[in-house]
Amino acid sequence: MCNICEQYAAAGFFLKPQIELIPELDVYLDFSNGPVRFLEIGSGPHSRVGAHSSRGQIDHHCIDIKADDYHDYVKSHGLDVAPKYIRPTQGDVYALDNLFPSASFHLVFSMNLLDELDDPLAALEQMINVCRSDGTIVIYNILDRKKEQPTSFAKWSFRIEDKSIMMTREDRSVSLSSYIESKGLHVSRQCTDRFLKMRIHMPEEGYENLRLSWEQGRHETERFWRSVIKPDSKYHAEWMARMDPEKEFDSALLTHVRNFNNNKLAVLDVGAGPCTSLGYKADGIEIRLTASDYYANLFSEILEQNKITPPVKTVFADALHLTQSFSENTFDIVYSRNALDHVLDPIKGLSEMIKVAKVGGLVCVYGHANEGEREFYQGFHQWNFAVENGDLVIWRPYRKYYVSELFRESVTMGTVWGVGSYYAVLYKIKSL
Repeated sequence: MCNICEQYAAAGFFLKPQIELIPELDVYLDFSNGPVRFLEIGSGPHSRVGAHSSRGQIDHHCIDIKADDYHDYVKSHGLDVAPKYIRPTQGDVYALDNLFPSASFHLVFSMNLLDELDDPLAALEQMINVCRSDGTIVIYNILDRKKEQPTSFAKWSFRIEDKSIMMTREDRSVSLSSYIESKGLHVSRQCTDRFLKMRIHMPEEGYENLRLSWEQGRHETERFWRSVIKPDSKYHAEWMARMDPEKEFDSALLTHVRNFNNNKLAVLDVGAGPCTSLGYKADGIEIRLTASDYYANLFSEILEQNKITPPVKTVFADALHLTQSFSENTFDIVYSRNALDHVLDPIKGLSEMIKVAKVGGLVCVYGHANEGEREFYQGFHQWNFAVENGDLVIWRPYRKYYVSELFRESVTMGTVWGVGSYYAVLYKIKSL
């Protein structure tokens, strides 16, 4: 026991307590109904991720199987600096049901714990049992800690095999993904070369949790576009192509147009960013292009600061309320690229796109498939778009919608394709 305490002491862990809950966990907590309960398992001498939030009160419980040993060590070595509310109490992950009632916690968290256990599935079952049906379980772990940190207590290695989260040791291999799915739950993951973040979504995750995480996306959007316009950006060539006033209008999109309206096309780009990607010129066709985005004012500020004037200025319009900015039945083409899956309610957004399209016109949505899964449901990435059996599917854990069914009275499905991406054309046949 002294050995692990000495390791913590050498790393300065005792003297650097984490007080504020780290932002990537804070967004999972909904304070709208009062204090929330947070369980941190296997923390070590004190919380690794903090337990205080400026947004509301956290009832924090921190347990570790060696908590009493840690307390003795910090007292005998004068290292007792962490506030009491982030210090652990003695507790066994295999016996959480003896410590807490079922469905007690809004957030259950562990870091570098499961790979140290003899029976990680039994521990996981206990974690699921004490998490509320509207809560979240988050697990962080170094992928192959047994190899990377030979002096650690790791008995298992985490690996990703065929998109499944696996734990392996010399005599056994288990699939955490399959186990979690057997409980009727959904698991998402995010990996780097050496680190795994795993999130188990409980079946009644609330709207407020989704909204709070979504709101963090604004900062990432601003950071992204400020970087894109810089000459050394990897996206700079694409940016310069957007900025070319002679850029040809998307020829693939034109092939889907059925009504050219005297060789004039009214086009709306929804979520265009600071400068549309569609292009501006087409032989024999007058393109009347409107670029819109919820963050148009932010983009104008960025462009003005950098003395940039786009060929078509992006105007403000909320994708969830397009009919507040544009009349219904206005556009021959309503288009969105890598944007509709970033709104808080993409079903509402798609409905609004259909409303502002003309009868006989088309709606086209295009982007990366299943971005919510890939991005760990952080920031704007709260939903997934994908193609299944020739239909466009919009989904997130425990919710799934088929576009052809949702809007069968108003649209017919045109071209729909996608594997790593999705591309769908809908023809409006009747006003909503």
